[in-house]
Amino acid sequence: MIALPAEASRVRAARRFTIDHLTRWGVVDADRDRAELIASELVGNAVRHGGSDVTVHLSLVDGDLRIEVVDTGGRSRARSCIITPTDEAGRGLRLVDSLADWTDIRRETHGWQVCVGLRIARRRDA
Repeated sequence: MIALPAEASRVRAARRFTIDHLTRWGVVDADRDRAELIASELVGNAVRHGGSDVTVHLSLVDGDLRIEVVDTGGRSRARSCIITPTDEAGRGLRLVDSLADWTDIRRETHGWQVCVGLRIARRRDA
């Protein structure tokens, strides 16, 4: 687990945290890259929309990776919108949904919890 202040510059720290853990766990490169992108998008959203501390938790059990991002803010509510081809924002959760096996978004008392699951492969030498 890593706790970060809600600063855009801290998204890099969350990415590094994810890469380091998945490398140590022997996750294959393609799945590690997918998880890195998901974690980066989720933390970026939490920083942008939550405006408060962000916690990232990773767990790997029997080939199932769980990425959980929690913010303690709540400046904005999740909303669905129509994205046009020229929009520069608004694609993060759709990207996450397309990369993940499942996604669960919950409004908590103080902020949001987003959990994502991925079935991943590990290197044979891990």
